[in-house]
Amino acid sequence: MTNRESMKSFTGGLRSAALAGLLLIILSACAVYAASGEPGASPDRILGYINALPPETPEQRALRHERVAQRRKGTPIIVHRGAHWIAPENTLEAYAAAMDYGADGCEIDPRITKDGVIYLFHDDTLNRMTTGSGKVKEKTYYELLKYPFKKLYGEANNKTRIPTFFAFLALARQRAMLIHLDVKEAHIQGKIAEILEAADMWDHVVEVNGNTPELRNSPKVKLIPYKPGDHVVRDPKHVDPDKIREYIQSGDGLIFCDDPRVAAKALGRKEYDPVPLPEGLRAWWTPDGIVEQ
Repeated sequence: MTNRESMKSFTGGLRSAALAGLLLIILSACAVYAASGEPGASPDRILGYINALPPETPEQRALRHERVAQRRKGTPIIVHRGAHWIAPENTLEAYAAAMDYGADGCEIDPRITKDGVIYLFHDDTLNRMTTGSGKVKEKTYYELLKYPFKKLYGEANNKTRIPTFFAFLALARQRAMLIHLDVKEAHIQGKIAEILEAADMWDHVVEVNGNTPELRNSPKVKLIPYKPGDHVVRDPKHVDPDKIREYIQSGDGLIFCDDPRVAAKALGRKEYDPVPLPEGLRAWWTPDGIVEQ
């Protein structure tokens, strides 16, 4: 064999090895997604949340409005970013946990992604809550889905991700939740108003932060003031039953807390009444947007 033939044989072997290595990587990636057990999984897809509300029957809508009207009476409990003592803040699991433990609704933090998806997240950056970093406003929703939460507890698991506003509204419909809107980007208040109008969910809104005056001052929003002195019920580790009873009996208004259990117990509510998350909240996303819903 000549030197040229030897070189060709060597080069061909390298190419074959490289192709074999690439094939192994691709097959391994496919095996990982197949092992996830999620129908529709593939290397470029990430499981996120829906970006439109499922249909609702007239009977379901009428019953929901009745339940919301009942919640608005008396002393509603609103939980800050969901029950984040029980599950990571601003996740569907935290919102559901708040309701499971006796709350009437939650405070949420709507934002908008670079590609126009409204989602719920408190911080300006990913660093504190997720495995990612950088400013959230610079990310598409698909990019946000790449980063799991750093700490998983309660019902949250490794599939839990930053939820869309629509996924939250589907949960809010199921549980007849009251909503405190703490909109983090004022320029999206018009879009939020359009969504609430289309969903017929204005009656769910009981508070809106002052940085979004168009929403807050809308005639369709019926605000309920918060009771002053909410420090009495904010921390479940330091409770004074007498002070709590006195606080609750001090007049009407919303109770704002981080954990609903103290206030719910003082109001004589059931200690724990879990309800599964609604079906159909998850959807696949790719760099081009939502794939399945």
